[in-house]
Amino acid sequence: MSAISKIREWVKTYDQYSDLSDLRVDYAEDTENGADMSGLKEVTRKTGILGDVTVTNQYAFALYLVFAPSDGEEAGTQNYADWVVAFQEWVQEQSIMGQAPVFGDLPRDEKIVVENGTLYNTDGEGTVTYKVKMSVEFKKYYEEKNKWLK
Repeated sequence: MSAISKIREWVKTYDQYSDLSDLRVDYAEDTENGADMSGLKEVTRKTGILGDVTVTNQYAFALYLVFAPSDGEEAGTQNYADWVVAFQEWVQEQSIMGQAPVFGDLPRDEKIVVENGTLYNTDGEGTVTYKVKMSVEFKKYYEEKNKWLK
């Protein structure tokens, strides 16, 4: 399963996810929830004395969460902001408790961090979109298999 698919399926397990419509891959429309990622970033690479390599990698994701207009504009806006903060707290807890998806070879060293649950867009009809950034840091382990060393 691809990294973005893992994140998408995991986000769907959030108990308040039903407040949203389906989470599409790649954010395309102002009226749809979406997720996109900026690819893989190698953070560090360490080589052991026997030639084994441990790489710390990072994926960066952005979630676009669209909320429909509500009757009480101020109350609705507060509810949306509360939803986003509760979601961010859920992501943090899931990561700490080891209940988030695994991306690398050393699950205990993985972490998912959420940042900036910010208001991204509004329209004249009361629809609001929040953007939540998430990053996943994980390690991959490569064992040396140099055919020249015997």
